Amino acid sequence: MDKKQNKINEADLQACPDGYINLNADPVSCGEVKHLIDAGDQNYYYKVRYSFTSPFHIYSIIGYYYNARRSIEIKYAK
Repeated sequence: MDKKQNKINEADLQACPDGYINLNADPVSCGEVKHLIDAGDQNYYYKVRYSFTSPFHIYSIIGYYYNARRSIEIKYAK
């Protein structure tokens, strides 16, 4: 099984103008991208937003599946 292992430099992401990041880039970079999930259609995607409020690093994953919007937030301090 191939796994994509992109490196995330959070210092670079703090300059993202709208906070969205592109997980497909290597290394991960700023940019609003809909990451499509292979579910046989294109009604399933998620976007990732990064923010930093000292001392917390915050990732918000916003997804959409047909008519339901879902989100998860991960918050941690280094």
